[in-house]
This record gives sequence, structure tokens and C-alpha cells, in this order.
Amino acid sequence: MADWQPRDVLDLASGSGDLALAMQRQLPEAKIVAADFSPEMLEIARAKGVRKPVLADALQLPFENASFDA
Repeated sequence: MADWQPRDVLDLASGSGDLALAMQRQLPEAKIVAADFSPEMLEIARAKGVRKPVLADALQLPFENASFDA
């Protein structure tokens, strides 16, 4: 599994963005999308350095099917 390098990763229910930030460090070439339904949590994530967090409900995601590798 060490060779697996996903290109597009969704951190759903990202909250304050800690997992998204860890993935950004481990997968610098990947596009990491942090999504959450709470604007307040996404503001915290943005302040921590998460790039372009997305306000989204997990039951109605604004992404095409098969948009992410992980």
C-alpha cells in the first residue's frame, strides 16, 4: 500500500480540518478536498491552512460520482 498515491481525496465531515492537513502533508501532489456542513468548523479549518474547504451536506454532495480516489 506504500506505493498508492491517490490524486483526488475527499475528507468528508472534515470538521476543523486536521485530517485534511495531515493528508496534504503526506500527499503533496494530491488534491485534498475538505467538506463539512458546519461553516464555523470550516472557518477553523481555513484558519489552520486547509485550502478551499467546501460547505456541503454528506447526503447531497456537490461532486460528480467517482470524483475521488479516496
